[in-house]
Amino acid sequence: MKRMRLLLTLLLVTALLVPAASASTRHDHSQKEMITAEWATEEVREAQALDLLWDGLPTDYRTPITRGDFCRMMLSYLAVQWNTDADTLADLVNFHRGSYDADGLLVQAFADADASCTAAFHLGLVQGKAPGIFDPEGYLTRQEAAVMLVRAQKSLGFAPSGSIPATDYRDKASIAPWAAESVALLAQWKVMQGTGGNTFSPTSSLTVQECAVLSLRLHQKAPMGAHNVSPLFSLEETKAYLQNLEDQADRNNAGFRKVLALDGPQATLIRMDWSGTMQSTSRLYLLYPDGGLQTLDLGLCLRFGMLTPDLLLENPRFSQDGGTFLCDIRLTQDSVDNTSGTPVVTHEKGLYHVSVDLSTRQVTLDRAALPG
Repeated sequence: MKRMRLLLTLLLVTALLVPAASASTRHDHSQKEMITAEWATEEVREAQALDLLWDGLPTDYRTPITRGDFCRMMLSYLAVQWNTDADTLADLVNFHRGSYDADGLLVQAFADADASCTAAFHLGLVQGKAPGIFDPEGYLTRQEAAVMLVRAQKSLGFAPSGSIPATDYRDKASIAPWAAESVALLAQWKVMQGTGGNTFSPTSSLTVQECAVLSLRLHQKAPMGAHNVSPLFSLEETKAYLQNLEDQADRNNAGFRKVLALDGPQATLIRMDWSGTMQSTSRLYLLYPDGGLQTLDLGLCLRFGMLTPDLLLENPRFSQDGGTFLCDIRLTQDSVDNTSGTPVVTHEKGLYHVSVDLSTRQVTLDRAALPG
């Protein structure tokens, strides 16, 4: 019985680790059409360019947003402020602030939600609708969004000072007492205002595009942001998280192990390869001196839409000023995507010269013929 339990635990740990690992470094070969109303298109695209939007949002941004999707969007917003990405932020928060059971599995804050919502709970963004219940598929109301937006600011260090002018919305009596301060602050910051006719409509739902615009405006106009926040975790705490990935691999005989750590003037490039059961995959990280940690997708793969251990980084190096990471990747066969049922060549075989601008993480690929 004990042996069977150990086996089941290993399978659970493996199943949990693989999707989390691949979500951060997977690239999508398909071109998803983003459908927005004309008034929102420019701001939604700007929010997307700034990485403020969770990449699992529905294609039609005109549809109502769920509580779970907005929660993940707030993680994306916070990740930008703390120099990381949403998946890595959730992992870091759950590692340092979460609880784990005797088998080493994360104790979820909500029975009906995933690890991202647990991370949001530990950051103080959400409390749930009832003890242990989050209702991630329920639609978000305007006053719920207001509270989460302000909580995101508070998690960055914002603290209200002085009196907050009350709003003069005609329907202010309908705004729940727990949301009144947040509604007033967002109006003061010109982030979230009324719905026309001097009303706020606190219990109306919000669309994905409205939430994307709110996230952008919070990024642009709120008091706290990347320019004045302190790191969430120190360099040593971030290193402890990475070391824990290797410790998990040692304990379970499956997981991520560091195979490359290249120090540069501005960041350290870290590669971790998955070994053991399930599909093979690799993670690339940029680790910054302030503790920031960014996953890096080079946009090259042979299968699964991700970097895998059989694709080596040849001659990895930083430019003299440290602002660019450079390497070569050799594809000895075409990369083919079969997800649509019809094979599509996504990368032709060749020797790819890879260049990554560390300030923007923009990747440039220059393909040459394979040496004879």
